[in-house]
Amino acid sequence: MLIAIGVIGGLAIVALVGWFVIYAPKPPEPTLDNEVSRASIKVGDMNRDYIAVVPANLSPGAPLWVVLHGASSNAEDMRFITGYQFEELAAREGFVVVYPAGYKHSWHDCRTATKYAARAEGIDDVAFLNALVTDLTQKHGLDTERVYGFGYSNGAHMLYKMLAQSPHTFAAIVANAANMSEPSSSDCINLSIPKPVMLVEGTKDSLNPFAGGRAGSRGNPLGEVKSAIDSAIAFARVNGVAGPASDPGINSVEGAPVRTLVAGIEGKRRSVVLKEFGAGSGVPVRLYTVKGGGHVVPNTGYRAPRIMGRSSKNFDAPIAAWEFTEELTRSKK
Repeated sequence: MLIAIGVIGGLAIVALVGWFVIYAPKPPEPTLDNEVSRASIKVGDMNRDYIAVVPANLSPGAPLWVVLHGASSNAEDMRFITGYQFEELAAREGFVVVYPAGYKHSWHDCRTATKYAARAEGIDDVAFLNALVTDLTQKHGLDTERVYGFGYSNGAHMLYKMLAQSPHTFAAIVANAANMSEPSSSDCINLSIPKPVMLVEGTKDSLNPFAGGRAGSRGNPLGEVKSAIDSAIAFARVNGVAGPASDPGINSVEGAPVRTLVAGIEGKRRSVVLKEFGAGSGVPVRLYTVKGGGHVVPNTGYRAPRIMGRSSKNFDAPIAAWEFTEELTRSKK
């Protein structure tokens, strides 16, 4: 009897620990003056699904945000993983948000090591995203020069593929938890067209190592990636705003490094530091580093499961992304 009680107690502790690291409460969906529709579009011989959010105050020539989920996730999840913040911004600022659904919860990005269904079955996700952007911009009279991509993990790597193979689809991209792949682990990273890029990376990301190296886990290999800063430098060199290799922090537009403490206390956990190349140019590259941050999309509306690592209580990646593109728009006027 005592042995049985001990076994039961041990199992209960294991279950409690499992619940503690995996459980993350879904935030309540906000009540907004938006129309949320679930639809599909025919691409080749496949029907591809998506969720579109259209505000009541939409004006002609508004922007479009394309928000891509990570692997083992879906479009519905991405709404609350980003804290519904894109939808709140859409209702307030008057733009359209679309959450495309990856094939069997995955995207066919450039990484050769992944075992995702989209890669294994050769799914043409570039064609899907292009067809979706064309359909929505025409249907709602949106500005084709203000189509922006926001991606998380596998979704962020899909945005890198878009820059390589369809660079004119997005006016700017925002990537979360996704360092650029090394050439040895990629079959399509060949960037040549300058584009504004924003990166959000955590220093304690167990799947996407901040310092570079082997990404993923034993059962989920994701290839070799550059460090977060080397990823930013790679984009900055394409954009023509990186300094000499001996001092890669130099900003060749402003003539001095641009480093800003955005949130928290310098050097402390959950602090956020911005390193920017090309500030004031039309093609800046921003790297937000979350001290102690994990494999998450930092925002104050949703706490990711603890197994994914920590976030920051005072930094919102979706809001920072929107501010980034708004600054780009103002700089062109």
